[in-house]
Amino acid sequence: RIVYIKAVRMLLKRLQLEVHSEQCETTDVSIESVGKSHLIANVLKYCVASQPVSMHIPLCRLLAGLALNMGKWNLSWDGIELADCVRPSMDQIAEITMRTLVMVSQVHAGMWRRNGFSITQQIY
Repeated sequence: RIVYIKAVRMLLKRLQLEVHSEQCETTDVSIESVGKSHLIANVLKYCVASQPVSMHIPLCRLLAGLALNMGKWNLSWDGIELADCVRPSMDQIAEITMRTLVMVSQVHAGMWRRNGFSITQQIY
């Protein structure tokens, strides 16, 4: 249990550093929908073509794997054991994964062919 708690704390700390190392500009986008009022979304400006993207997302996958087993150790995200941890929000964690998915989608769409086949082979 102690090793598990320390692993989760170290992982959350590392993810927080990862999120804050990439300061992205944000902008508010207004969205109109039929029959509803305007919705405003805060959107990150990030271009996977010119900014760094990791093809491997082990930290997010490890966090997901550890989260699945929290009940086994009678822990929760709001528990006293993890209350003092600095942790990124779920949208910040999802952002890391989404960048990778966007990059992979661009490769599958053929947007990176002119750079050779090396990036296509790195994904698989």
